[in-house]
Amino acid sequence: MTRKKVKLAYITNDSTRKDTYKKRMKALKNKMSKLSTRCGSDTCVIMYSPYKSQLELEIPEEHQLVETKAKGRSRSRRCGKR
Repeated sequence: MTRKKVKLAYITNDSTRKDTYKKRMKALKNKMSKLSTRCGSDTCVIMYSPYKSQLELEIPEEHQLVETKAKGRSRSRRCGKR
């Protein structure tokens, strides 16, 4: 089953555009967290928001917990299927 091609266009409604931005950033943070967990790598996202004056730095909380628990283990895990 394939997805339909999305027609890219500027969202003129301000509230809809801001809501879409928030949803996409939430999805990006979720993907970053999953990548960090699966591969055991350090990840972070630096985001520029047109709605805020400062840059946002996102570090997944799960990775910080795994980091403290994994101090005794080797960090040479590979990403992918095992």
